[in-house]
Amino acid sequence: MPLSYDNYEFESQKVLKVSGVLNEDVDLEPLKEPSIQLIDCEEVKQMFSVGIRKWVMTLKERSPDHPLKFLKCSVVFIEQLNLIEGFVETEAVVSFYAPYFCDKCDKVHEILLKPSEVEDAEAPEKNCPEHGSTMEFDDDEEEYFEFLQE
Repeated sequence: MPLSYDNYEFESQKVLKVSGVLNEDVDLEPLKEPSIQLIDCEEVKQMFSVGIRKWVMTLKERSPDHPLKFLKCSVVFIEQLNLIEGFVETEAVVSFYAPYFCDKCDKVHEILLKPSEVEDAEAPEKNCPEHGSTMEFDDDEEEYFEFLQE
């Protein structure tokens, strides 16, 4: 499934919701729209090298007068942010998902966090949305939160 786009408003700002796969066939023209201020990346599920390269080039083409902020960044999005220089400016991340494991239900839950919740690359304590039991962070904290240390 290629990327698809939807628009909505959040706190009186125009948001572009990006869904699907970032691959070689991706059309990133909607990211160039100056009226877009926020990008919702919750539904970005896969990313491939050519699509990532196009993404970085497209963001570099945007005017500095129209900076973007990123909401609900998926785990896949954060993994790429940690690997690719220039993928997204760290301070542009408003919120992101992080993987937590619940022993009781034997599931990984992706929990929405704000950068301010993470201190010294330590995952904040979170409870299972199904059982309320304390969950364990399901990744290497230092590596996953690397983008916040820059």
